Amino acid sequence: MTYSYSYRVGSVKLLGLARLLGIWRASVYKLVFRELLIFCVLYTATSCVYRLLLQSPVQKKIFEKIVVYSGTFESILPLTFILGFYVTVVVQRWWAQYCYIPWPD
Repeated sequence: MTYSYSYRVGSVKLLGLARLLGIWRASVYKLVFRELLIFCVLYTATSCVYRLLLQSPVQKKIFEKIVVYSGTFESILPLTFILGFYVTVVVQRWWAQYCYIPWPD
């Protein structure tokens, strides 16, 4: 069943775009929102632990050493390598959809 949003787009008010993105079924924002929220919560918690809970410079130095140690694992699987797989999957899906387009032959 298809749902037309075009009548709502024409009458968008100040906060109407946010509401329209909320009801849109195929919204990218809906797909990414949960992961973005989890990332923001974890980032804020880590920042609060470092800035508020770690009082002594020794504790902060240990935390910084843990961060540097965790950063060494980044070179094991480079980001470009992972992004290459992602782009390959996206292009394969796009090509599959392109091949299903009926041509007027």
